[in-house]
Amino acid sequence: MYEQILPITAESPESARASLLPMARLWQPDLAAVAAATVEGLVAMAVRSASPAGKISVKAAPTDDGAIYIEVHHFGGPVQDGNEWAAISAVASTFGARHSDSGHLAWVELRPSAPSSRPVDRPRQVGPTEGMRHRQ
Repeated sequence: MYEQILPITAESPESARASLLPMARLWQPDLAAVAAATVEGLVAMAVRSASPAGKISVKAAPTDDGAIYIEVHHFGGPVQDGNEWAAISAVASTFGARHSDSGHLAWVELRPSAPSSRPVDRPRQVGPTEGMRHRQ
């Protein structure tokens, strides 16, 4: 599992991309570039809608069935970027988002097969985020 806490800065999307890419190459080499671009897009949307004093939590993990699951959580309003969501939904097998008192959570699941781009109503459970950890 990959976990990272990022500040709300313009550099955070690229930082998330660069950090996830080596892990994704280990998990699913054919999806690594797509996973890196997807996390960059999700973090970029979070940066634009998060509370300036907040943090962005990024989690990613391989699934038992060969997919890569990614989620991005931030305290702030829902992400309203239709163009970015369109790009993400074009490569995602499943995706979704929810907003609550604890902030906004967006997630995607990427598969090596053709995407179905179907939204789902709840994210997978990948564990708590505590700082930055990389595990295989």
